[in-house]
Amino acid sequence: MVNTHVDSGVSVDASTIDSARIDSGVPFDASIACSDALDIVFVLDVSTSMGDVLGDIRAGITDIWNTATGLSANAQFGMVVFVDDAVAVNDCTPIGSVAQLQAQFDHWRDFCSSNESPLSHEQNVDCEENSLDAVALAVAACPWRTPATRIIVHVTDDTFEEHPYRLSDSVTVGTNYADVAATLVSEEIRFAVFANQGTATCGSYSGAPGFHTPFMSQPSLPTQTGGRAWDLDQVRSDTLNMGTAISDLLRDEYCTLFLF
Repeated sequence: MVNTHVDSGVSVDASTIDSARIDSGVPFDASIACSDALDIVFVLDVSTSMGDVLGDIRAGITDIWNTATGLSANAQFGMVVFVDDAVAVNDCTPIGSVAQLQAQFDHWRDFCSSNESPLSHEQNVDCEENSLDAVALAVAACPWRTPATRIIVHVTDDTFEEHPYRLSDSVTVGTNYADVAATLVSEEIRFAVFANQGTATCGSYSGAPGFHTPFMSQPSLPTQTGGRAWDLDQVRSDTLNMGTAISDLLRDEYCTLFLF
């Protein structure tokens, strides 16, 4: 398991843009040949309140897996989990089968009842969770390929803090929002998130800043990367199916050009 963060960047040469593949949020034209890889990393809040949500994703994993592998013969899945600290599961080695992916969801759904952080095993005693370090870890530790459609699916029901905030009096947040956003854009990773649009499970905020709405005047991460933001309240009220939403995202974004 790793808990390191590395920043890197790539630029997009506008002269190489293929207008047929511009990211427009619609399904890719199957008549245009594409054999890109498809890299999907789940970044999951595994705090106490998240067991039901992980169960909801687990229920849709077969459909998500079949959608990904149907789109690309080179589809792969990784996982990062977090509370106050974050862990790249098995160093973010690609998960080899749908059964293994289901088993990881089963394990971390059970872990939610521990009220611990996954790396330090310290007790979680505050509302905020460390989304920023978890996303930074996913970017740094997971084997993103080229050419590939790269997607992070982030799931949390609470807000986050920036460096140097100290979570549960034990973990200092290591990064900030602007740097995470810039790294996602430079690495061409679409950021999709399930988060409460109204009231957080622990504490209150308006519009899930950074996820559904801007954060400190900076656009949300889905807006900056051409991703998605779904309301977790709709999942919990059974009006949004997580498996269907993620599968639709994969179909919409596969083999479209990252251009923002």
